[in-house]
Amino acid sequence: MKKYIFSIAVLLSGTALVCFPEKASQAVKEAVLSCMNVIIPSLFAMMVLSELFISSGLYKAAGRPFGIIGRYIFRIPSDMGAVFLVSMAAGYPVGASLIVQAYDKKSVSREDAENMLCWCFGAGPAFIFSAVGLEVFGNKGCGAAVFISCIAANVIIGILCGIGKKLPEKSSGKTELCFSSSMITEAVCKGGVSLMKMCAVILFMSALLSIPEALGVTVHISSVLGNIFHTDPYDIYISIRSMTDITKLTAYKTNSVSFLPTAAALVSFGGISVFMQIASVCKGRIGISKMIISRFAAAFLSYIICDRLYGILYREAYISVMSDGDISIRHNPPLSSLFLLIMTILLLSQKQYGQNEKNVI
Repeated sequence: MKKYIFSIAVLLSGTALVCFPEKASQAVKEAVLSCMNVIIPSLFAMMVLSELFISSGLYKAAGRPFGIIGRYIFRIPSDMGAVFLVSMAAGYPVGASLIVQAYDKKSVSREDAENMLCWCFGAGPAFIFSAVGLEVFGNKGCGAAVFISCIAANVIIGILCGIGKKLPEKSSGKTELCFSSSMITEAVCKGGVSLMKMCAVILFMSALLSIPEALGVTVHISSVLGNIFHTDPYDIYISIRSMTDITKLTAYKTNSVSFLPTAAALVSFGGISVFMQIASVCKGRIGISKMIISRFAAAFLSYIICDRLYGILYREAYISVMSDGDISIRHNPPLSSLFLLIMTILLLSQKQYGQNEKNVI
């Protein structure tokens, strides 16, 4: 039955894309600009550094100062304490990548790895402050409120995941660090591949989203839900699109203060596109069903925390958002991101050529 349903869904999607080529083309073009202006500039360097972080063994050394918190609060091995901090700083798929690599190295059990996926999950400050704070609300304080609420929700989820678990044994022995020039090239290649996969998923999801947009389904559902819950249909429209692809959140242009807690919930949830990226990273070695369920709880917690937080800490920021005036957003030039992708492809090609040449010899 699953095979039949999947086959029918693929055929219907393909037919719809043929029937609405202009909508699909426009959606993909917008997604390309989003990847060039937001995703690549904010995530590429952190993804490369995260690869070096694991391959060099530095994550164990860096995790020692946070080992007590990780061991006693989250009930994870002490040398995994820094993974949470890196996942909060680097962005959605980086935390999953670190956890999978640690699992492959037998540094963490499968159960602990699945639990860590639930709370080592975040958009990263680069995306939140630039794309959400400045572009959506025109104020960094709003981005800070979203960022803090997402971290707080993850901490709560992490504590809940650790309840009832035995205290892990204290890590012993010296941490061996290994650095070489080839590791840098390897990290750049892996980071580039991961980033291209992420962008490919975003483009694909944008194309699929154009189908209900062309049919008017999304607008109709937003209108119906708006009448039921007495909410602005536009807010619901943006929320539905963002639950599939979080980058669609940047399409929100009314700068309404009341939408900020919802934005925090959406960022904390991540969306279907992010789930697909993490599933690609895990490749079946670690289950993600627990993570998906936990993101609904995290979204609820982020909404509540942000709703309480902005009125206390960021009242002035919200007043400035509500004031009249045009907001000017400066994007990164797409040309630089394009050159970055080309250089990554050349590196991958050179590496493949070297391996082939070695095999021939």
